[in-house]
Amino acid sequence: MLKPEIKKFDSLDHDPIESWNPKNPYDVDIVITFAIGNSNGDEADYFEGHFITKNYEDKYSKKHKYFLIEQFSLIRILDIVSLYIESCARDNWENTAVEINKRLYWEFDNYITRDE
Repeated sequence: MLKPEIKKFDSLDHDPIESWNPKNPYDVDIVITFAIGNSNGDEADYFEGHFITKNYEDKYSKKHKYFLIEQFSLIRILDIVSLYIESCARDNWENTAVEINKRLYWEFDNYITRDE
């Protein structure tokens, strides 16, 4: 069984994300991009995670993928994502990525190859 891990992360809206502090940590709507791969390799696929506080919950439909957080804490978000992706471990990377994609947007979701 594979062991997925976060290789790196960033946010286009708040770069570098490590030094961003929202004006109000209880009022957050942010997308963070994670490079996730097998722990025994350097390769990674990109997944976007959407993190919102309670006051944004009505803005998004129940079909929208997001993590509801009480307040912004990058350390806590990394813990949440790490625990989640560990629970998605399967026998190969494709099956693992499909599981991760249930809560995080995978760069290859609905990817179509073309025969030329």
